[in-house]
Amino acid sequence: LEMLLAAGAAPDGQDIFGVTALMHAVSHGNAVGVGALLRASANPLLAEQEGRSSLDYARAGGHEVRRLTCGTALADSPPPCHA
Repeated sequence: LEMLLAAGAAPDGQDIFGVTALMHAVSHGNAVGVGALLRASANPLLAEQEGRSSLDYARAGGHEVRRLTCGTALADSPPPCHA
């Protein structure tokens, strides 16, 4: 993922349903992926076709969310970003 982002992949790219990579990463508790996407300026407020955001996907995946920002993305994972 980090290589794709470094090569210019759009961090907010959406599939035909409007789902983003950040939505997939948070739903699976992938703190490394979440961190990479947030560092690349992925927008956690984007909504897919049914109006669900990355926060909704995280909760549906059973992950407690404190806030979806660089530093504290998923409560059950270590902070994804490093200063």
